[in-house]
Amino acid sequence: MKSLLRSSISNGSVIYNLFEDPAGGDCMKEKKSKQVSSIKGSEELLLWRGFSVYLFDEDINRDFIRGFILELAKSDAITADNIFNIIERLQEGKGIQAEMLQGKKPKIKKLALGDKLYELREYSTKLRKQIRVYFSIDSNSKKVVFLNACFKSDDTRQDKDIKLAISRYQKYLQKQK
Repeated sequence: MKSLLRSSISNGSVIYNLFEDPAGGDCMKEKKSKQVSSIKGSEELLLWRGFSVYLFDEDINRDFIRGFILELAKSDAITADNIFNIIERLQEGKGIQAEMLQGKKPKIKKLALGDKLYELREYSTKLRKQIRVYFSIDSNSKKVVFLNACFKSDDTRQDKDIKLAISRYQKYLQKQK
């Protein structure tokens, strides 16, 4: 199984490859890990541990998430790295800390679809823009399905982005039948 790669630093910006071979296809689909991370000797409360990652339409070589992160890395490598690290952690089956969904301004927020649609929230201080990465959880096949990534603008545009993510998740579910 191919693995998620972080390629070399070039001209001061970090370039990421979310697939070793974009035409080959299955690098992020099924990689799982059985290790559980711990902090200070006690196990963290982790969400989606043991899940794999699926990038929407990766099987037909579309790269909505990968393309966005690659473009972001050209202008803000630190923020791209933050997003990449979360995807990588999920890719490796390690899960994420439950605290990311808590507080007044959580890093990850539940949106819709019966608590199955989430947005990962990042802010690029370099670009002065908010970033949203939409994903859903397919509990049946134990996959975190990344659906859309974009810069947040106004509420009307965000509603369209959420509707697009919901539409993509429904298409994903149809493919699973």
